[in-house]
Amino acid sequence: ITYGSLHHSRLYLSLHMCGKPENLRALSRHHASIEILGLDCLTISDDISIFAEETLRPLSSHLTELTLDGMSFPPGRRNPIDTWTWPSVLGLATVIKSMRKLRKLCISDNCLTDGEVVEMLEGLPELRYLDLSGHRLDKGPRLSDNSLEHIATKCHNLQFLSIRMQVNMTMAGIQMVLKSCPLRELKANWDHILPCHLKELVRAS
Repeated sequence: ITYGSLHHSRLYLSLHMCGKPENLRALSRHHASIEILGLDCLTISDDISIFAEETLRPLSSHLTELTLDGMSFPPGRRNPIDTWTWPSVLGLATVIKSMRKLRKLCISDNCLTDGEVVEMLEGLPELRYLDLSGHRLDKGPRLSDNSLEHIATKCHNLQFLSIRMQVNMTMAGIQMVLKSCPLRELKANWDHILPCHLKELVRAS
């Protein structure tokens, strides 16, 4: 375990190893006032919904930034390599939805579905930064314009959005976000944005 920083309310962990559930639960119990939490490349031996309830739920009232980058869980139906299985992921989405103070959310290298994104964003009115980059191994489901439509509807303070590797999203969905959100930075694949769209993006910015 590498501790990136621990300054009272800020904790960033880079765990390129198997995460023991008891260690993560202890983290939540003893550092319940954490405002910034990052978990990078962590393999959890618990079901994802148990991880959400027992590790993230105790932190939900204080967190302003949450990063879950490259998380993997026990194999299951959705992805035979590292699974984000329904309804377990919906449980994670519900816990994140309760983090009313959250301003930054990064769940990159993910296997989320549109329904889970919709559930998460229902309770995050302060969100400024959102990274929903897709799975690097091209495994599991992808998000679509349905997620972008919900972002446009719910995230009126959003300034940063990353949708790299989300190959099912289109310029039509991006346009909805640009019209509704004060974006300052957008990260997307080139197949999302054709040369003919560049003028429109410049006008929207």
